[in-house]
Amino acid sequence: MSLSEILNTMVEHTKSFEKEMFFKNFAVMKKHFKAYVHGFVGAKELRVKLMNTTNADEVEKIIK
Repeated sequence: MSLSEILNTMVEHTKSFEKEMFFKNFAVMKKHFKAYVHGFVGAKELRVKLMNTTNADEVEKIIK
């Protein structure tokens, strides 16, 4: 998978989580960000931004 495909999958995963698991705290989703965002230049900085998000729209905005 390309980096673009991985990041788009993460956005879709985040949207699905928010839609299906609306009763859970969004922070639960954040543990998955490290699995998606690693091994490329700028990954650490991107993870820091993602950890400050509170919903799927914010995640999508950062990725786009």
